[in-house]
Amino acid sequence: MFGDVILERCSELLDSAYNYLLSYEYINFGLALTIMNMIPAAPSKYKVIVIEAGLAWLAAARQLMLFGFEIIVLEG
Repeated sequence: MFGDVILERCSELLDSAYNYLLSYEYINFGLALTIMNMIPAAPSKYKVIVIEAGLAWLAAARQLMLFGFEIIVLEG
């Protein structure tokens, strides 16, 4: 899978790590299964304001929304 950019001796280890992370939904899903069980059923009474959000802040805002926070994003 990563053979064109990774040394051959490391490729098998990298494939194993990638498959592990993918199987437990740590890649491309935003939240791990164990964290999903901790999300409250009722929305939070708190609001979070994200100012000048880059990609990392938008990802964090998305997760906070899943946790029930009201999110306000301000861009200039």
